[in-house]
Amino acid sequence: MPFKVNFFSAALWAILLLAFLVRVINLNYNSPFLDEAIYVVLGKKILSGNFAEVASSITWVGGFPFFYPTISAIFFSIGGILATRFFNVILGTIVVFLTYQLAKQLFPSKEDWTRTTVGLIAAALMATSAIPISSSRLANYDMLAVTIFLVGLIFLVKAIFEGEKNWYLISVLVLFVSFLAKYVVAIFFPFFLILTIWLAAKTKNQEMTTGILKYFWLPLIFLTLIYGGLNFSSLKGYFVNQAFQESSSAWGILQIFWRYTFIYYILSSGAFILLFLKKQVFILAQTLLLLAISLVPLVAHLLKGNILSAHQHTIFSQIFILPLAGVFFLLIIKKNRKIGILLATTLVIFNLFLSIPKVKALESFWPNTNQAVEIIKNNVSANDKILAEADGVVTIALYDKLPTENITGPFYFSYQNQTGLPAYLQAVGNGYFNLFQLDGTIFRQNEIAEIESLANQKYSLIYLEDKIKIYKLQT
Repeated sequence: MPFKVNFFSAALWAILLLAFLVRVINLNYNSPFLDEAIYVVLGKKILSGNFAEVASSITWVGGFPFFYPTISAIFFSIGGILATRFFNVILGTIVVFLTYQLAKQLFPSKEDWTRTTVGLIAAALMATSAIPISSSRLANYDMLAVTIFLVGLIFLVKAIFEGEKNWYLISVLVLFVSFLAKYVVAIFFPFFLILTIWLAAKTKNQEMTTGILKYFWLPLIFLTLIYGGLNFSSLKGYFVNQAFQESSSAWGILQIFWRYTFIYYILSSGAFILLFLKKQVFILAQTLLLLAISLVPLVAHLLKGNILSAHQHTIFSQIFILPLAGVFFLLIIKKNRKIGILLATTLVIFNLFLSIPKVKALESFWPNTNQAVEIIKNNVSANDKILAEADGVVTIALYDKLPTENITGPFYFSYQNQTGLPAYLQAVGNGYFNLFQLDGTIFRQNEIAEIESLANQKYSLIYLEDKIKIYKLQT
């Protein structure tokens, strides 16, 4: 064995420490993002017993609305947005460890050090990758879904290699919970169903085939259909209004996907070439399989024409291709240990170097509303009506001062038999809002121009900073 056990333990702890530090430093990097605020508001409503309103939000929340928002609100009550983000830091660090565990299991070998090496390299790349870092520092449901999804995958891989039907049942339950955390997980379900039935047919073992059908196929289909049936109209509204609401160019989606994954696909291609030259057919087949699964998020976004969350979902691709990067470096280490370790370490450092500016860009694309929120708090009184482009953030700040229904966001609004922008224009023209805030994150510039042209007749500009504008009704 080329390495001592203590070396592996030290390396894993070092990776986990690095993962934690790059995620936890400066969590106060920006004011709450709109999505962060929305989940906290939903969670607050759940904790206060307002279940009916939260239940209706299933038409636009990309996961079971009683799941992550509740957790988010609990942590927010403990320490504000920093506490909710810290919860995701912990999840992000756990994801690194689970990546290590999954990569170890994907390539069974009699030599424990080879599996551990693959796991360490995969974990190190997950620890230093831009999207996993960014998602771990943002209080939304991505990291919760990824964490649970990884646990489900570990049980599924265990079931596949051991043929134990109980592991299949556990994997189904965990994967379904990850689906509740974020619906996007469901795009992998058809593939997992095909994979398990293919394995059952290949073994030609009737007992195993029956076990897979009984403990994996049927439970997964049953749970998904039951949830879908109970919430059919709401989920239909979600997929129509959210998932397919805008169409982007395939080239733009490919560029986003490539920007955050190109290093890993290059390494995976290197692993494929080396395995092909070595004629290791079984591992080569696994490599192709993992590469195919990793492309599922890309194909889904191309089919939807949705570019908005394409970068976020590359983390699901990384789950399947990072172990291949580990295989690539393992093959080099087997050839020359010192050179292999040096190359792997250099690549991990380089990966972090590339990731830092990407993370900073992802954390600063929305304006900081902290000061603007204070201005709003000082200029609002009970029963005032507010139009806020950052409605979730404003709602959190005024949660105990103003009824939530008095704060209108940029998404859904009706006024005098009109909806959308015409309703906003009519309301502003009539002086319906006592105060409104604009920042250009949701409204288009031409829409803001129309709103402001009417606002000049009845409102005064009381705040202007970094694209954020606050208008107050003249008295």
